[in-house]
Order: sequence, then C-alpha cells, then structure tokens
Amino acid sequence: VFAMIGTTLLWVYWPSFVGATETGIVKNEMHCMTNTILSLVGSTGASFYFSQMLNNGKFDAVHIQNSTLAGGVAIGATARLDMGPGIAIVVGLIAGTISTLGY
Repeated sequence: VFAMIGTTLLWVYWPSFVGATETGIVKNEMHCMTNTILSLVGSTGASFYFSQMLNNGKFDAVHIQNSTLAGGVAIGATARLDMGPGIAIVVGLIAGTISTLGY
C-alpha cells in the first residue's frame, strides 16, 4: 500500500522536480512539465499492457511502480527540449516496456 502511495506522489511531484531545473525560462519549464507528464503516461501505459500479458491478465504493482520511475528518469535529461508530444510518449513507452520486461 505504501509503495502505491509513493507511486502516486511520484506522478504528482516528478514533473515539478524536472521543471525546477529550468527556472527562469518559461518555455523550457513548459517543455519540462509537458514532456515529463507524457513520458509518465507512456511508461505507465506500456507497463499496464505488458504486466497483464506476463501475468495471465493480472497486473503486478511492482511493474507499475518501476515503470513510472523509469519513464520519469528516461525523459529527465532531455525534458527541456522541444521534441514534441509524440517523441516524449515514445520515450516513455520504451522505458516502460524495458522496465516491465526486464523485471
């Protein structure tokens, strides 16, 4: 239960954590927030998909937790770039897939 609460807090605070690295430049802050949220969406979506495929239709909470973190970390260094929403989601999808299949 505490791990799922931590995952929820990760969803809430990770975008602001990444966005805080670009204070003072509004455009970069916007890119950081948008790209991080989209990457988290992609990684979590991939994790839900592959988790239920690997576990006979049931979700594994550890997969969801690990992939959420993986999506945030994968986009963190490049979040300020103007890469577009599609690339951010693809980065998240790749991170979530690797995280779920690798666990």
